[in-house]
Amino acid sequence: MSAKKIRRAYLIDDDTINNFLCKKILEKSGLIEEVVLFEEATKALANITQALQTSDMLPSLILLDINMPVMNGWEFMEAYQKLGKPVADIRLFILSSSSNEQDMEKAKKYPLILDYLTKPIGVKHIQQLAERFF
Repeated sequence: MSAKKIRRAYLIDDDTINNFLCKKILEKSGLIEEVVLFEEATKALANITQALQTSDMLPSLILLDINMPVMNGWEFMEAYQKLGKPVADIRLFILSSSSNEQDMEKAKKYPLILDYLTKPIGVKHIQQLAERFF
């Protein structure tokens, strides 16, 4: 079974270097048409909220870091969950440099988080993720 193309992916991470590398990997996979970067989770949340109100295109995929200033990944998840049904079809994954067991267990408590990925990811990871969830 081959994976469908992912129209839009959001990468939410405050690490500029990781964003550059991750965006290149996502593009190289050939599975993602558009990658939108957010260095602040608050801006990503505002963008999603606005898209819901204006019927703009939502992302199909979100890769979310945990450790960020202003609003961390867990705070983002608390606010994101409150958006309700419209975001239930978005595939959301934690993408973190943390291999902390507590973080991995905490991620399991959020039904909208489909998996916990650790940095760095490669093209093969994206292909497997796309085959499994899209």
